[in-house]
Amino acid sequence: MKFLDTYTGFSEPEKEQFAKVVNALLSHTFVVRDSINPKTYSISTNRDFHFITRYQDEIREYLLLSGWKLEIDDIYGFCSVSNIIGSQRKTLDKLETVMLYVLRLIYEEEREKLQLSYHVTTSLGELKGKIELFRLYEKSPKKTHLSEALQTLKYYRIIERMDGNDMSEDSRILILPTILQLINNEKLRNLESLTSDSIAAEDLSEGEEMGEAQ
Repeated sequence: MKFLDTYTGFSEPEKEQFAKVVNALLSHTFVVRDSINPKTYSISTNRDFHFITRYQDEIREYLLLSGWKLEIDDIYGFCSVSNIIGSQRKTLDKLETVMLYVLRLIYEEEREKLQLSYHVTTSLGELKGKIELFRLYEKSPKKTHLSEALQTLKYYRIIERMDGNDMSEDSRILILPTILQLINNEKLRNLESLTSDSIAAEDLSEGEEMGEAQ
């Protein structure tokens, strides 16, 4: 096995890095390439992403033993895992799913303006405004529920909170390109064509799913 041949030749720091990136993938589903400085918006490369791409054959072989598939998107800059037998999946609740779709819509609207990276910045106020505009949620969500939903999306590497846990209207949210894998263009078109009633009753009630090992 290529994994064993390479792993036995690793130094101790490399073995620790291997364990770190595998656990990151299984816990968070995604590992992204670019890290954005919230103050300067400068971009740096994530060391974990570089390690995964360098040893992708070994990591893919190792994960496959447990029923996990590794995928790497070199264009948008992220790695992801999915369970090939369909188990170990996290289901998002209604508010998390609504926010996911709205963030994907915002990403699509801003996509043509992207130049240096594939990240889109929005605000909490814009996110809440579009949820209300499209009447995707039956009532205005409480601030605590919004905060919890944002934390979930951050945990799974779909967004970053550029201003920490600030819940003001102008609090910045960085939408990561990983959202493209969860909500493809077909799903987005379906959302745009549905009425608010049918969205609430059919399309978003059960929630989106993503792979996780927990």
